[in-house]
Amino acid sequence: MKRIVIILLFTLVGCTAYEQNRSGKYEKAQLDFGTTEIVAELPINPGNVAVSSKGDVFASVHQFRNPDFQLIKITGENSYIPWPSASWQSSGTSSDRFSAILGVYIDKKDRLWALDNGNGSDPPVAPRLFVFDTKTGKLLDRYVFPPATGAPGTLLQDLVVDSERDFVYIADVGLNFEPALVFVDMKQKTSRRFGGHSSLLPEKVDMVVENKLIADDSGNPIRIGVNPITISADYSTIYFGAMNGQTWYALPTQVIHQKSPNAALSKAIRKVGPKPVSDGAATDTMGNHYFTDVNNNAISWVDTNGRLEILVQRDDFIWPDNVRFGGDEWLYVSVNQLNRTPAFNGGVEGAELPFRIYRIWTGK
Repeated sequence: MKRIVIILLFTLVGCTAYEQNRSGKYEKAQLDFGTTEIVAELPINPGNVAVSSKGDVFASVHQFRNPDFQLIKITGENSYIPWPSASWQSSGTSSDRFSAILGVYIDKKDRLWALDNGNGSDPPVAPRLFVFDTKTGKLLDRYVFPPATGAPGTLLQDLVVDSERDFVYIADVGLNFEPALVFVDMKQKTSRRFGGHSSLLPEKVDMVVENKLIADDSGNPIRIGVNPITISADYSTIYFGAMNGQTWYALPTQVIHQKSPNAALSKAIRKVGPKPVSDGAATDTMGNHYFTDVNNNAISWVDTNGRLEILVQRDDFIWPDNVRFGGDEWLYVSVNQLNRTPAFNGGVEGAELPFRIYRIWTGK
């Protein structure tokens, strides 16, 4: 009933989301660019979201609220299950237990890559990367980061995957270390860390959410380095930028695969265009870039001409954390009110339930 009401409302305002065919099912009709729908309303806060080619929605659960589960699959508008099973959710140091899953990504082979930053354990453990079959939940592969590329206490956060090479590109905000990009060759079981470049460092721009400066206990603005990262459809380019930054950068992947020295990587980095203060980003098949616009309760986008505009702005987009495409032109958004966590809110939990996952139509 709820879905039918939503459809009727779209029709009344001149935006038909779906048309009912003779079988009683709904088919996509002409959607307006920026049409937004609620996918799920949850009692626990999603961190990052990932969507399979068949539309199955998965989400990490943000560690700032000490969750019972680290990774879930959405089973309905108000329901979810721990995934791939409940046994994986117990924080610990064993190879078949999660510590703190944050970055998740589903590649073109419908494999789910789950990045465990290790900071859910006391003391923190080495970051790990898990690969699962989205259809069966079977563990397909894993990688444990050595200290040189992922020491305990760092924060490997977001990732993208070249599913042809089984090559992974990761944004590490650093936490107790310098921000860096980390590259993982899963076939060779090797990794490399690249840091020190200005593009990876925060700019002098503040996070201001709900008219409140995001600051530390001393009132100093919190400034975070490289975080959002995306990859082109042909895997030839990765894009990235600082969370506290307004510049979007590109790096050809060829120089990485050639095992070029860091100086060559630094020289190959170029500016693509502007970006908002953002926690996550996604790039579509046409080369448009979409960002969580944390300061503006919005999702913004940069087109192929480098023009930055707000796509959707809503009062309930309180800290949009992550954006991901599924198998079509729906852009999925996790919103988790991170600014209201005790870490950013004077030790007090200020979230208002429910937490939500949305999707936005980006087709034209």
